[in-house]
Amino acid sequence: MGSNFKRFKVTMVLTIASLFILGFSQFSTVVFSSFVERDTFQEQTTIGPISVSGKSRDQATSLLKEQIKNWQENASFELKYKGTSQKVDTNSFKFLVNESIESGIDGQANDLVIEVKQQNIENTLQLLTPKINFQAMDMAELLNDLSSAASELVPSLALRVEDYLPKEEPLVVATSSRELGKDSADIETFVQEFSQIPIEPHTNVSLMKLVEGKKLNQLSSHQMSIVSSALFEALMSTNFTITERNIGRELPENIQLGLEAKIDFSKNIDFSFYNPNENRYDIRLSIDKGKLEITVIGIPFSSKYQMNLTETLEFKPRTIKRYTPLLEPGQKSVETEGKPGLMRIVYRETIASTGELIESELISEDFYQPIHRVEVHGIDPNSNQISEQQAEQGTESLANSESDGSNGNPMNETPAVNTENQLPATTEQNQENNSNAETDDSGEDRLWGKPNEEPK
Repeated sequence: MGSNFKRFKVTMVLTIASLFILGFSQFSTVVFSSFVERDTFQEQTTIGPISVSGKSRDQATSLLKEQIKNWQENASFELKYKGTSQKVDTNSFKFLVNESIESGIDGQANDLVIEVKQQNIENTLQLLTPKINFQAMDMAELLNDLSSAASELVPSLALRVEDYLPKEEPLVVATSSRELGKDSADIETFVQEFSQIPIEPHTNVSLMKLVEGKKLNQLSSHQMSIVSSALFEALMSTNFTITERNIGRELPENIQLGLEAKIDFSKNIDFSFYNPNENRYDIRLSIDKGKLEITVIGIPFSSKYQMNLTETLEFKPRTIKRYTPLLEPGQKSVETEGKPGLMRIVYRETIASTGELIESELISEDFYQPIHRVEVHGIDPNSNQISEQQAEQGTESLANSESDGSNGNPMNETPAVNTENQLPATTEQNQENNSNAETDDSGEDRLWGKPNEEPK
């Protein structure tokens, strides 16, 4: 009996010891596992756009700091206002990495905690538009949008400041006018068809395409050039880009030097422009008391734009003498009266709201070559005065009529004076080249007479 009791006691002790060892091993595994799991993030855990699954706290911290540094070096955030823009310094965003790690919840998407330095953003806005009204602006919404994009490490962002300000009403931003003569029927037709031309954001407008759309290609080139020159003048008070503008061989009498915008639909000579803004503008045309009125209506620009025309430069025409036996000796006739050449440089100035000149943009150098005076002199065909030297002089006069002695350039070619990359009135000049060649041939006939001409 006593020995059985002793065996029972030993068995109980061994059983209890075995259970204790087994329980301790299981408990320690659970404790260790819990400790490890608490120190690393589970699968599908993100902080901002960055996955930290399987990362320890220290590893996740290093990863976040590395990604944030890379974003700050390469990200491009900007604020835009009425066609102008200003970069936002990425140091305007303070990333709270430790708070993001501590507040992160396993197995789900977590925010990358961030603070936006409001003073930095206000400084950027003042650089963009000095007269901005912060009280009227929804600054909280702007800061929230910036913060949301930065917390997701978005590589680029452009926000329109107008979206955080009270909506502006369209106003008259530019005007121009032209006095019309008696012959202005085609201008009236154009104005009736296009009393208002809408200019959508980031859209190019071509007068040729507008006219073709209404099948009005027969409109007078001269009268349409009056319309386009008035449009050109008005658009110089905006930030619109002139994408095509041409000038003719001679300045029209009723158009100011520097303002010509020649149109000839039959020769594909067009006038076009581009709206670079985020807002729509309307061009309104009307005729009142014999005057063409053009008005540009839309959201006012952040800067003032104005045209600056330089002083007129004149180039004196030369006198070209030609000789012919068809006139009596000593007689003279003027074939071409001649006109001085003209040149004027066109600039568009951008002026800040403070009155400071921001930019002076070269638009064009409008140059009209001089038309030389041509005189025809008579000589005696039977006289010995028709010496070889005199003949050479006459031939030289003819040759000089084809070139400009100042630079050697052919007189029938006009320098490129267009505002962009479009050469002015190329087709028209090519046609004049052919007519000039014919004139040169006839000049030689005037000197020596025609082969079948009877002596007088």
